[in-house]
Amino acid sequence: MRWLAVLVLSLMGLGIAVPFTLAYYGRVAPTRVGLPEELCRTGEGKCMSVLGTPDARVFGPPNSLLGVFYYVVLAAVAGAGLAGVAVGWWRVASAVVAWGTVALAVYLTWSLFFRLRQPCRLCLTAHAINLALALLLTAR
Repeated sequence: MRWLAVLVLSLMGLGIAVPFTLAYYGRVAPTRVGLPEELCRTGEGKCMSVLGTPDARVFGPPNSLLGVFYYVVLAAVAGAGLAGVAVGWWRVASAVVAWGTVALAVYLTWSLFFRLRQPCRLCLTAHAINLALALLLTAR
């Protein structure tokens, strides 16, 4: 059951990261990322305006692009776990990286509210997904 939850959450995270990445690289207009307006208030600039800030590229590449890779790897690990394949050290490595994303989320959330003053709901949703993934990957 845990692996199914990890798979579902990874796919949800991917559903957020891919449109943000496409918008970052100009493949889709920021107002047309294909996300529900109530989650991403593109008309007000609340959601997409964060893409132009340095915090959108903490490690160089866009955070969302790193998220795409992260969620794909986690989905693959979850798929292997569902298939009964031993994931041993992959699970441990995934948990370590997951807690790293949570630590980064603390900084990014602070930045959203106090520096940028842009409460991006999708960003916060992705941070919540990352926390849930970290908890699932470390639970016994």
